[in-house]
Amino acid sequence: MKEKFYITYGLDDVPNQPYKGGWTLVYAEDEDEAREKHQQKYGLSRRGCLRFAFIYTEKAFIETRTYKGCPRYGEQWDVIE
Repeated sequence: MKEKFYITYGLDDVPNQPYKGGWTLVYAEDEDEAREKHQQKYGLSRRGCLRFAFIYTEKAFIETRTYKGCPRYGEQWDVIE
């Protein structure tokens, strides 16, 4: 069964991340698959790093200020299924 993973982006101007703040929702079997799906869509940085700040399970994400609606942290940018 697919789970929801929330991949977040830094608030600063990070040139290797596709967005500033906010998150992408990824449906995947596990965290490894979620990372792989994000990499397939957005690629790696020039240094070979994944292009996001953090990854959360749905349970962990609902505890964050991002989820609780703090406007400083942005909004959902994308969904990857």
